Amino acid sequence: MRHTLFKTSVNLFFIATFTVSWIIWIPLAVSHLQSTHFIPEGISNIVRLLGVLAPAIMAILLAARENRQKGVGALLERLKIWDVGWRWWVVAALVQPTVLLLVALAYNTLGGSSELPFYKHLNVVELPVQVVLLTIATLGEEIGWRGFALPTLLKKHSPLRASLLIGFIWSVWHIPFWLLQDSYDQYGLGYMALNFLMIVPMSIYITWFFRHTRESILLASVFHLTFNIMNVAVVPVTSLIVPYILFIIIQWLIVGWVVWSDRPIFGQVLNYRPEGSQISGDIR
Repeated sequence: MRHTLFKTSVNLFFIATFTVSWIIWIPLAVSHLQSTHFIPEGISNIVRLLGVLAPAIMAILLAARENRQKGVGALLERLKIWDVGWRWWVVAALVQPTVLLLVALAYNTLGGSSELPFYKHLNVVELPVQVVLLTIATLGEEIGWRGFALPTLLKKHSPLRASLLIGFIWSVWHIPFWLLQDSYDQYGLGYMALNFLMIVPMSIYITWFFRHTRESILLASVFHLTFNIMNVAVVPVTSLIVPYILFIIIQWLIVGWVVWSDRPIFGQVLNYRPEGSQISGDIR
């Protein structure tokens, strides 16, 4: 049995991903938090995207390390799993944007202190650019977190525990990136706490449909992308505290129902090698 941390593929993935992303993000964050930026914000906005690609890059490198081209092929093949039934496409692509939209409409209708702006970036020039950048960022994250880390954790942990682990680690990984956001400048550490409270149930929700869709990275990416497009390009619900808290509460209610209704799945430890398992290492 191997007990050394660095001999475990999933730990190698976490360590390498954090190292690469944080080496990029921390200097950008330090510059951003200074009154005079020593890294121009225009350059920072581009360079920070490189840190988001680290999970995918590390996953591909570790897949190649374990099984060369076959491992990389098995990883990327799961980006092609689309024939999973219309219900799971609705679950992945429409539920989160719908909740965001309803929260925004309710907040504005009830007279929130600052109205949420709709379609702030929705024009023929900015929207395509936003979608392309968000797509790149989404694939950079999901190929790593769901493509590599989650299947590995599921071999030794129940889906619920694996989701909580991924949710916590995924949140911590984002910290230097969040320091670059205007919302942190406005709200401080409390905003980071809200981000944690949002990402953890999101992780559980993704695991739920991930397990029911043959571990499709495509659907996990569609979920992540549609959430980002709605929240970044259409209506920035998470930019204001009150609607953000309302959204988080609804997130937890949805996830509570999901876990309760599918509790046999969430409590089960999956002692099998899933499709494409050569991409992930055993936890000893």
